[in-house]
Amino acid sequence: MNTFKCPTCSTILSVFDPVRTEVFVCHHCYSILHKESSAPLAFRVTGKLREAKYHQLIPLGATGIINGIAYTVITYAERVEVGADKYCWVEYTLRRNEDNVNVFLSTFNGHWLLLSPMENDGLVCAPPQKYAPTIDVDGVTLKHFHNYHAFYRAVRGEFHFDINFSRNIECFEYIAPPKLLAVEYTSKTEIDLFFGEYIRPKQVSKGLLNGGRVPRRTGVAAAQPFYVNFDWFRGLAGVMIFGVLAFVIQYYYNLNASQKVVSYMQLNVDDTTMNRPRVSESFVVYKMSNMEVTISGDVDNNWCATDIDLVNEKDGKEQTVALESSYYHGYSDGESWAEGDKVASAFVCSIPPGTYHLVVTPYKENYGSPVSATVTATWNTYTLWNPFFLTLIMLVICILVQIGNYFFEKKRWE
Repeated sequence: MNTFKCPTCSTILSVFDPVRTEVFVCHHCYSILHKESSAPLAFRVTGKLREAKYHQLIPLGATGIINGIAYTVITYAERVEVGADKYCWVEYTLRRNEDNVNVFLSTFNGHWLLLSPMENDGLVCAPPQKYAPTIDVDGVTLKHFHNYHAFYRAVRGEFHFDINFSRNIECFEYIAPPKLLAVEYTSKTEIDLFFGEYIRPKQVSKGLLNGGRVPRRTGVAAAQPFYVNFDWFRGLAGVMIFGVLAFVIQYYYNLNASQKVVSYMQLNVDDTTMNRPRVSESFVVYKMSNMEVTISGDVDNNWCATDIDLVNEKDGKEQTVALESSYYHGYSDGESWAEGDKVASAFVCSIPPGTYHLVVTPYKENYGSPVSATVTATWNTYTLWNPFFLTLIMLVICILVQIGNYFFEKKRWE
């Protein structure tokens, strides 16, 4: 790094690459200094830019590492889009220390892009009458996102190429988040291409600010990726494959399962026995499995319900199911009808090993006829509801993620 004195304000200025620097802008008086001869550090004043509008977050000369590559900050610039909105963004020029190639770190609304120059190789021709809808770069298809004209409003530091700050530059942007291609037509024959990707604010904070605070992100940036890397069709295919495998595994597991009735209770429910708990004999569960509890009643135009508590005798923990046996039938409007079911069942899933008993509390219609019912508890029963619910949950998650991605993209393109 070398130093020289500004011809306008006599401020001592630091230049990182005096041989390659073609233009320098004083950080104190904003004088534009063009190289006067082949000798380094010989500059002449050719104009003046405005003062910077924003706070310069990263100082010139700062060094740091982003994505494992060491950089030095050599230029700060504020660029403005020509138009009624006059969007303004900040652009830092970073010198890649390993090969002295300059890359560009730009930020807008708390979002960051790291772009490197790339060879044109016929990828883009002279300024088109109409932009190309897509461009392929390294096997990635990028869609046209925006085109505009922009100019430099404020600059601090050095440029390694000649630049006319009074000229508007025509710009085109193509995106395939997190990738972005920027095309700049500095003249009718000169085309500059910059290709890179979106980087997280914490990468900038850690890499160039020693963990310092960076502005919060607002809105959705052009190349900002969605919060999760999600492809709807692949996700849906994955859910379907998972569902099929889960059902097949459950089916073959069920073929080898040996069911066992561990409790059988006969209930005579009348006005004197209803609402009175009945306790079953104790039974042992030897491994974690499911249990199916079933009630069957001889109901006829009435109902019988039970609250059934499965009690772990070691710790007293209870799991409760409510079952109802009901059956009604009749004849009206020339047709017979029937509703209800005399048999009802429910599953208690993932019962750990231990000693248990049932507490059954029966109910029936007040002053209704007595009901005979049986309550059966069958251990090690199988159910296809588990894989069904797991598949359903995964499908719902996929749908919610896709909905979130839809609104995220909608906001990007607004």
